[in-house]
Amino acid sequence: MDLKEFLNWRSQNHPNQMCLSRYVLENGSEIGSEPLTEEQRDIVDYFLIHFEPKAKECFFNAMFCCMVANRDSELASRIKYCEGFAECKSPFPVHHAWITLDGKVVDLTLSTTEHTLEELTAFMEEGVDLPRKEDLSDRVLGEIPETWKYFGVEFDAKEIAKNFIERQKSFSVIDDWEQGWPLLTGEEE
Repeated sequence: MDLKEFLNWRSQNHPNQMCLSRYVLENGSEIGSEPLTEEQRDIVDYFLIHFEPKAKECFFNAMFCCMVANRDSELASRIKYCEGFAECKSPFPVHHAWITLDGKVVDLTLSTTEHTLEELTAFMEEGVDLPRKEDLSDRVLGEIPETWKYFGVEFDAKEIAKNFIERQKSFSVIDDWEQGWPLLTGEEE
C-alpha cells in the first residue's frame, strides 16, 4: 500500500470523526525530490546558526525555521511549513512536519542513517540522542531517499511563525487539539 492509499484507507475507516488523514489527503500533495542549489543549501546553513534541530521535534524544528525565515520577507516568501505524513524507515507512515524551500523538501528532523538496535533502544528508553551528522548529510535536503515519500499540506511561514511566537511552543497545525481542531472541524478563523 503506497502513502496515498494508506491515507485514503485511514480516512475511510474514520468517516464520522475528525480525521487528520482525510484533511491531508484532501488538501495536500506529494512532494517530489530535487536537489537543493548551493544558494538554497546556504539558507539551510543559515537556519543552523540559530538552533540545532533535534530528533523527534519535527513541529518545533519546522516552526523554528519559519520564525527565522520570517526575519527576512524575501526568505519568508520562499519557505512553507508543511505538515502531513512521511513514509520513511518506520513500518507505516508517520504524522510529521518539515519545511519546503522553493518547493523542495527540507527535513531537519528525520535521519536517513540506519541505527543499531542498541542505539534505538537507548534513544527510546533512556533518551540518549541518536548520532547525527553535523553536516546534515544524513537529513533530507531536497533529495528524498528512493523508498521515502512526503505527502503534506503547505502553510504560510509568516502565519506559522506568528502563531509559534504567540503560543511560545510548537504544535501540530492540523491536529491542533488545544485550539479545538479548527482545520478539522472547519471552524478555522
